[in-house]
This record gives sequence, structure tokens and C-alpha cells, in this order.
Amino acid sequence: MRASSLRTVPSTGSAQRRVGWGRIVTAQLHVEPVPRLALRPWEAAAALGVSDDFFAEHVAPHLKWIYVGRLRLVATDELRESARRNGERVPA
Repeated sequence: MRASSLRTVPSTGSAQRRVGWGRIVTAQLHVEPVPRLALRPWEAAAALGVSDDFFAEHVAPHLKWIYVGRLRLVATDELRESARRNGERVPA
């Protein structure tokens, strides 16, 4: 089966292939989820359980950002490390 003859159906995780007389055959694909290496700002806020506004004002300025064109991403490791660092602070 050639790769060009397959069409992935994202909502079902299956692939469809056109066979003789226009008939379409569907096959289930087993696709493992890929771990995310970086998140968009709104995803990072959700991962921390804070609002977008709180994240932008109090968290984002202290993170290292990845820029891809106009896309702004934060590495999941950076987010974890920031949470670990700031979780150790105890108010006097």
C-alpha cells in the first residue's frame, strides 16, 4: 500500500484507501500519542491551572521562550522547572 494512496481521518484515527470502482476501504491505525515538548502560552497557563491574564502578568516574564516566526512557545521542562523553583519559596 503506497503512502500516497492513504488518507488519514483525524477524528477517527483511521486511514481510508480508495480501491477499484471508487470503493473506499477503512483501516484502523494504531498511533501512539506524541509527548509535547513545548506549549503555547494559553496551554501553559492551563497546565499550571491559572488564568491567561495571571500567567501573562506573573509567570510568563520569568520564563525562557522559544520563538518560531511569530509563534511563541515555552518548553515543558522550563515550565516544570519554574514551578519547582517558585514552589520552594515560603513567605516570611
